[in-house]
Parts: sequence; structure tokens; C-alpha cells
Amino acid sequence: MDPPTTPGLFTVRKPRSYKKIQQLDSNPTIPTVPFDHDSYRVYPSDWTPPPTLNAPDPNFSHQQLRLRAPLQLAEQKLADKFAALNTFLQDSPFNSVGDLLSILFYNRPHGSSDLRGSTHATGVARFLRGYNEVKMADILPLIYHHRCSFPAKNSPRIDERDAMFCTSGEASEIHHARPFMSTWATRLVAAEARRQILLSTKDDPADPDSRVQLRASTNGRSKTSVHVVTWNDFKNFSIKRIAERYQVKLRLPMFLSKYMAAPKVNGVFVERKRRPYPMSHVDVKRVYCRFGNAVADTTARAALQSMTDASMKKMRAETEEASSRGEVEHCICLDNVQEHEVVYEQGIGRVSRMKVGTAATKITLRGCAPKAFDAPDYYARVARKERKNMTVMSLFNDIDWEHERTTQRTHWARALIDFVSQLHPLRKPLMELFRSAPIAIRRKPDESPPHEFQPLMLNSECETSIPGMIRTVTDFDSQVGVDVEKHPDLLEYIDVNTKDEFKSGAMNGELAAAIEVWKEIWELISGESMGERLHNKLDVWALITAPNKMEGAFKKAKRSAD
Repeated sequence: MDPPTTPGLFTVRKPRSYKKIQQLDSNPTIPTVPFDHDSYRVYPSDWTPPPTLNAPDPNFSHQQLRLRAPLQLAEQKLADKFAALNTFLQDSPFNSVGDLLSILFYNRPHGSSDLRGSTHATGVARFLRGYNEVKMADILPLIYHHRCSFPAKNSPRIDERDAMFCTSGEASEIHHARPFMSTWATRLVAAEARRQILLSTKDDPADPDSRVQLRASTNGRSKTSVHVVTWNDFKNFSIKRIAERYQVKLRLPMFLSKYMAAPKVNGVFVERKRRPYPMSHVDVKRVYCRFGNAVADTTARAALQSMTDASMKKMRAETEEASSRGEVEHCICLDNVQEHEVVYEQGIGRVSRMKVGTAATKITLRGCAPKAFDAPDYYARVARKERKNMTVMSLFNDIDWEHERTTQRTHWARALIDFVSQLHPLRKPLMELFRSAPIAIRRKPDESPPHEFQPLMLNSECETSIPGMIRTVTDFDSQVGVDVEKHPDLLEYIDVNTKDEFKSGAMNGELAAAIEVWKEIWELISGESMGERLHNKLDVWALITAPNKMEGAFKKAKRSAD
């Protein structure tokens, strides 16, 4: 069946037939009207060629016309382009090449109509945006390194050789291209470096932690939005973090400083392996004077007082907010302090007297269960007497002695690795054992916020007496912001082992190297005698060398109870 056709649009051809073509007759005939084949039959012997076919045509050529131009060398192509450009410049209405370039790169004022043609505007836009094969990176080096861009020896403007990278005078008065480009680039880089440095002296509104200037103290006339230095600013201070921040903000000044000061080998920056011997300074104020950071002692005392007042105010607000939710998010670690001081006694003279007092530190608790310090629930559980059957044997059974032995053996391995330098590479996998099961029973998650420590003001109460302890707790509660009358259903966690906690290193990973830590250091030094420290060290060494000492102590207590 023949395929359908679409009249007026196109015609579909019929499929090609693969039948064998019939052979033509050797004596062809020319059909005419009235189709008399016999009278018009042509025989080969009767046909003679016309006389014009026998004579050769003098204009006839046996070669085909060339459709492509012949291949040209690079020099010939460049010469043709030069010739075309020369003709264009001779016939162009522009007075000079500068006039041509000023019209070519015409930058219309903002808000005005564009008088350029579409081809002109599109061509310049593609070139400036780098869409062409030849980009601005190829044109500027040609202009800068052109031999005519620098004044020659016999030039009347030879004094412009001294204008290379000039920092004074008008750059528009320089005629040669190379001195002008160097001067223009120098001032452009200087302006951008100055802009980045000025921005770095101001707080970044997008970064709330960006504090480039912190006031030591303030008065009543200052604005409430002025940020005064706090203890958290000291704790979060990090030279590495500041360097990373300024590497982002001060890209150009940092690059210039690195390019001028950093050592290079074969044009590549390298890190210098040899370090200078560290300089030691005795007078801290002299060092700060060299840095330009020295201030008066009165200003320093005012700053310390301002930081302490701000941190205490923040602590009371946090305590009140947690108490309103029925939670307790702090504990108090207190301990007694003693100091011998020479005092004047009437009729006796100067004698040494021991002055006693109590120091405390407020520690923020993290990860406590809800209603963990609910007083009614605690009293109800005490009234039920659920642990009245607790004995020494029940405590002995509650201890996981296998876990204790595994931990002590691992500590022995750690001490051996620290002592033998050849085993130091094994320290990292060994520390992973302490942080994983079965040794690590409960570990603080890495993403949890660190504990905050806030030293409180000392008092002259004696904690060893019951009235003195009551007055001590009342004083510290008032400093922390605990309102017992407003929240009577909340318990308070008070510990009395400040020196032991600091000595064992439990708080070393959380404390910042700030002035407030000096109190704990002073307590460790002055609140403990040499004999007491020696006794504690012997106890610790006995536990390390004899892992079964604690187990033996429980067995001895059990026998005594029996």
C-alpha cells in the first residue's frame, strides 16, 4: 500500500523497488507524434557527430575549481591583519588609538541611556567578562612589557623612569604606560589594604563573637550597649582563633606581610625549621610597655572589679532563672583557709596569729536529670527507708572489682608508656581504651558545654563549727543568688573538697588560665601542710602499686562489722 501524502506540505516518496531493471534496446527510437517508430528509428551507422565536437575548446580546463583558500603561514596571517588594521586606522574617523579605546570602552553614567549599538555593547561585555579566547590577562602584560611603554634613554620624558611605583604626585601626569600602570596599581593596593585594616578595627555585625575592643570599666554616663570585658572573654581568648579570623578579613595585608617576610626557595614559600631561642622577661610591665598595652594600676583594678561584678550579676540571674523552673544547676565547693599574720597585741607586741576563713567556688552543673534536687521527693524517699538494710557487704557487692582491676592495669600500662620514650606512639590507642567501654562507664559527650567556675568572696567564718557552717552557707547562698524563702522546695549541693578536686586534676581540664584560678592555687599551696601532701601522695602511690588495697579495706570493714 502506498503511503499517504500531505498536499501542500511535502510528498512522501514511494519505497524503492528492488526489481531487476530491463535492458535497453540497442537501437533506441525517438518517440514522436503520431508515434511512428519505424520511420524514426536511429541506427548506429547512420549517426555522425557534429563538427564542433571534434575540435578542442581552447577555454576548457581539466582541473576543478579550488573551494578553500590555500594554507597560510602564521607570519602571513599576522601581516594580513596588520595591513587590515592599518587600513582601518587610516580610514577611521578617530583621531588616535586612545580616542578609539575611549569610545570602545565607553562606560555610560548610571541612569543614562546607552547610545552604543548592540554589537558594540555585546563585544565589549564578552571581552571584559572573559568569554573570548583572548582575555584581559593577555592584553595587560602586552601593554606593560611593550618597549614603547617605558621611556627610552633619549626620550625627553626620561625622568618618568623614577615614577615607577610612585606614591606621591598626580598619576594622571605620567605619560608612559608602564610607570602609570605601576603607580596606579600601587595606590589601588594601598587603598584596599587601608580599607581592610580599618574594617578589622570594628566589630563585625555578622559575627556576635567579634570583639575587637573591650572596655576595662565604665561609668554611669556610658551607654548600656557598651561591651565591658568579662571573665568569659578571658576564657575564650585564643591567639589561633584571632589569627584565623584576621586571615579572612585581612587577606591583602596578610599576603603582603607574608610575601615580604616569609622565606622562599625557588619562589615557593617554605616554613623555617630553625626557631630562635625564646626570650625571657622578668618585668611584665616592661613587656606590655613594648606592646603598647600598659595601663595604670588603678585602671587594672577597676577592670578586675568590673569583670567580677559583671560575672556575679550574670551568675545571680542564671540562678534565679533555674530556680523559677524548679531546677538547681549549680553546686558550691567550699573549704577552710588559714594564714598566719603578725598582729599587734596590747602589752605583748607583735605576735603571730592564725586567721581562719572559708573560701568557696560555684560550679555550674550540666546534664542533671529533671527534678534531681526536689526536696519533697527526697524527704519521701528517706521516710520510706528503702535503704535501711544497707550494710558493708551490700556496698562490697555493688563494687565492680573486675572493672577496678582492668582500670588499674591500664593505668600501669600508661605509666610505663610515659616512662619509656620508645613506647610513646602507643599512648594514643591506649587513651582510646580509657574513653571507650568497658573502662569508660559514663563519659561526658564531646558536644556538651564546659563547666563554668565562679570563685566567691571569702569570709571569716570557721566551717568546723555548726554555727560557723550555717553562717558560711548563708553567706555563699546570698552571693550565688539563692532565695531560700522563695524556693523552699529545692535542695542544694555543697561539697567540701576544693583542694582535693584541684589537686587530683579533675578541674584542670575545665579551668581557664585566668586570675580567678589563683585562689584555688593559693588554697592548694597554703591550705595544706607538707606532711599532709606527703601523706596523700603516699596513699595515691599505694593505690597504684597495690590495686587490691581498696578491696582489702572493705573486707577488713566487713570482718569488723561481723
